[in-house]
Amino acid sequence: MNLILEFLKFIIFSLGIVTISKYMLVPVLRKISIALKLSPKASGNIAGFATSVPEFLTVSFSAASGLIGTSVYNILSSNIINLIQYIFAIYLNKNQKFLRNRAILIDIFLVIATIIIPLALAIFNVTLGITSVVIFLILLVVFYYINHNVHKIYLEKEDEKIKKEELEEEIEEEKK
Repeated sequence: MNLILEFLKFIIFSLGIVTISKYMLVPVLRKISIALKLSPKASGNIAGFATSVPEFLTVSFSAASGLIGTSVYNILSSNIINLIQYIFAIYLNKNQKFLRNRAILIDIFLVIATIIIPLALAIFNVTLGITSVVIFLILLVVFYYINHNVHKIYLEKEDEKIKKEELEEEIEEEKK
């Protein structure tokens, strides 16, 4: 009986996170992005950090309570789910043409790398220590550098088009 209650609480809390994200976080982030005239990439980065805070806290609290092994699997499953969501969103919105864009392909490759790395750590039972923190920070900088430059080279036209659409939406909202 206790397990059923815990499972129900898990479902309710998960639905709460989704509801808060959809109806509160995303609209606020969109308004901030429009007000500050942020690029789509900057908006996406802010949304990524904002939606990763609950995951970060979950991993941190799990590790603090002795469930350190869950951290790698949490990150791994999150990255797999994000990749599936990303590709699903592309197909759902009929944006398959973007899959031919080099920046998008490199983004997908980077996401796959973030799946392979924790998977390899789990498969080979790698013990994580301070050295791994340094390695992950270096990887973060390298991934950010690659992503930043690739988007600058290959997605400039798309970014300008999205900015124009957001500006038109902002003008329409002001008219109301």
